[in-house]
Amino acid sequence: MKRFGLAGLLRVRDLEEQRAAAELAEANRAVDAVRARGSRTRASLAGVRSEAVDAATLSAVVAARASAQVLLGELSALHELAAREAGEARSAHGAARASAVSLEKLRRRHTDSEIARELREEQSALDEVAIQGWRESRKDAV
Repeated sequence: MKRFGLAGLLRVRDLEEQRAAAELAEANRAVDAVRARGSRTRASLAGVRSEAVDAATLSAVVAARASAQVLLGELSALHELAAREAGEARSAHGAARASAVSLEKLRRRHTDSEIARELREEQSALDEVAIQGWRESRKDAV
């Protein structure tokens, strides 16, 4: 069977797809980590009591709430960034997958045509053997 001429390129495309899949998985983990961090932060802030007994305590509570709002804003921005990077990684993986799939289809077609060619050659050889046997039996009959 003849070697598939694009086998090297197919290996490269498969490796690119694997790399893109790993990057997508990492981007999805980053999104999940930021989401979990935001959930933990919100849960911990929900449990904070804010009873002020004097002006100093009230000022501390206000400062803590302002700081918490800034932290939640930063977490929201991190989540948006991670989600955007995950979307880009998803697109890159899709493109790498499509490229690998198209080459895989070409390889399958090549393999199928090579098998068909080998079967034709085998059938031709069998036919030739049968014809030779038939000719010899006809010679003997005459």
